[in-house]
Amino acid sequence: MTLSVSRGVDLRREPVDEVLDRVEQSFQVRLDQQTIVRKRRSVGARTDRHTWVRIERHGFDRIGTQGWNGPETAAVLSGVAMSRWFAGFTWREQDEPLMWRADEFELAPAAPVGKAALVIDWEDWGTAPRGLDAATLWGNSLAAPKLAQRVWNERRQDLETRTGRLNCAVLLREGRRAARSPAGPTAGPVRREAARLVAELDAC
Repeated sequence: MTLSVSRGVDLRREPVDEVLDRVEQSFQVRLDQQTIVRKRRSVGARTDRHTWVRIERHGFDRIGTQGWNGPETAAVLSGVAMSRWFAGFTWREQDEPLMWRADEFELAPAAPVGKAALVIDWEDWGTAPRGLDAATLWGNSLAAPKLAQRVWNERRQDLETRTGRLNCAVLLREGRRAARSPAGPTAGPVRREAARLVAELDAC
C-alpha cells in the first residue's frame, strides 16, 4: 500500500484559527491567545482550566515512523516526573493525507529541569543525523547554563562531531526565529554559542 504524501506546511506561518476553534469545542476549554506557542508542526496554548493543550500535525507518510501515541505510552509509566495527561483526540484533514492530534495536559513550568533533572523533550526517535537528540536537549537547556554544560559534557561524543555541531547551529537559528523577544533569557547564550559553533565549524 502506498501512502499519500502531504504538502509541506510550517505552522509558524500557516493560519490555524479553525484548528484552534475545533480544539476549544472538543475539549470545552478556552485557549489563552497570549500564550500560544507555534512551532513547525505543532501549536500549544494555556487553557482557562489551568491546563496546557498541544496540537500536532502529521502527514500519513510520517505517522508510522514518528511517535503518535506518546501520551498514552507515557501515562502507564510510574516513578517518572511528567505532566499528567487528561485527554486526547485525533481527526483527519478533509481532502488531505494528514492527521491532527490534540492532547489536554496538566500545566507545568516547561520540561523538568530541577535538581533531579531527567530528560527534556526530543523528537524523531533517533532517526535523524547523529547529534540531533543531544543538540535538542542542549538547546532547550540554554536558559539554565549549568544544565546546558552538563548536557554538553555528557553528550560530548555526539555534540562534538560535525553533524552534532551542525544540528546545534540549526536549533539555535530556529530558536532565534521563534523567540518572542530578542532580550529573552536565552538571547545572550544563543548569540554566544552561535558564534562559537561557527568558529568551530570553520575550523573543521
